[in-house]
Amino acid sequence: MLQKSPSEEEPFLLPQISSEWQENLVESGQSIMIISDLHYEQTYHHGVWEGEARDWLLGMVRSAKSASLIALGDLGHAWRAVDWKCLTDLVPVHAIYGNHDNMEVLHSARNNDGTRVLAEDGEVRVIGGLKVGFINGIMAKKGKTKVKDGVPRQSAEVFLSAVAKLVGVDVLATHASPYLPEYGSRYHASDEFEVLDQVLTQVNPPLSVSGHLSGPYTLSKLRDTTILRIDSSPAERHYALMDFGTRQIRIMHDHDQVEIGSFAEFS
Repeated sequence: MLQKSPSEEEPFLLPQISSEWQENLVESGQSIMIISDLHYEQTYHHGVWEGEARDWLLGMVRSAKSASLIALGDLGHAWRAVDWKCLTDLVPVHAIYGNHDNMEVLHSARNNDGTRVLAEDGEVRVIGGLKVGFINGIMAKKGKTKVKDGVPRQSAEVFLSAVAKLVGVDVLATHASPYLPEYGSRYHASDEFEVLDQVLTQVNPPLSVSGHLSGPYTLSKLRDTTILRIDSSPAERHYALMDFGTRQIRIMHDHDQVEIGSFAEFS
């Protein structure tokens, strides 16, 4: 399990905030919801039915009343146009693909104002006053296919060429996650980890949000960047609420808050 222990001393973690303050924050719509690895599929995965993932997400969106939703890929193959309409009727969505997505439907998905749901590599969107930069997908392993199950695999060149466009963003949004020391030997060294480290070093964002790796969530620090990895799959059901006024991040499991942190302004 990759969840950070609340007992570990982390200088960027803040004290618990009052339930009254949380309620006022949610009601005012000053938060951005962040999900990853929803895995909406009409099948079981390791004994867990994934066919209700969309309904779970709609329920959490209605409950949080966030101003926007950032979706970090692996949303699943079961999405149809009508599913996207149900979601975008509730909240504007800014998404990237991972390695388990219905690309045809994702490409055609639109918000109610006509803007594309899917962000391009190196695209920067201003969300709640924060500059959020996006990079899609995961890297293809050497000698492996560049497309799998209809989803493109990226190259190191794509990741690194996006850097120049992303310098100065408040939030770096990727599907692939950087390696963190607390992962230990669970994950071995890879080209993707190395490239992501280069991207983070050059972009140096106050906050990096990502998914891909399994486990409830990770909230940590890598050099000057706060790292958030989130797993919203039916097995884990975690998401984050990011307040774009106070720059606080609340980690949620269903309706329950499990941890709170913050990230700095861009210097």
